[in-house]
Amino acid sequence: MPLIYRVIYEENGKPQVGDLGSRLGVRPEDIDVDADGFVYPGTGGMSVAPHWRVLPVSFLPKRMRDRVFAARRSNSYRVWKMGEGAFISEKLTEYLTLRVDPERPDEHGFVEPAFKMLWTEFQGHLAATQDRWEDGET
Repeated sequence: MPLIYRVIYEENGKPQVGDLGSRLGVRPEDIDVDADGFVYPGTGGMSVAPHWRVLPVSFLPKRMRDRVFAARRSNSYRVWKMGEGAFISEKLTEYLTLRVDPERPDEHGFVEPAFKMLWTEFQGHLAATQDRWEDGET
């Protein structure tokens, strides 16, 4: 499974689930949701990066200033990582896939549904990965 990174609000030592920015989930505006509530592969999803070093510095929590002087986000956020393989377009789970952004392949990707599903199901599959994320700030 590809190694991915994301800055997510921390809650009780885990990434917080939700459909707001910087949560473990996806905002409706970040993926095409059709009139019936379905989402599809190749249409957007939850943004991730191949390493914390390519995330915008404004996303990084202040505690990382020893490595990135301009880090300025609240320390309520954490850089999380999941996986261990190369940052390539590939399945993450039975229901989720990583699609590397063709416009920025060295710095951005989308966690997308692996097949057509309801947006609410997609959110549930993202939430189901909560225990697989670990500290990515090292």
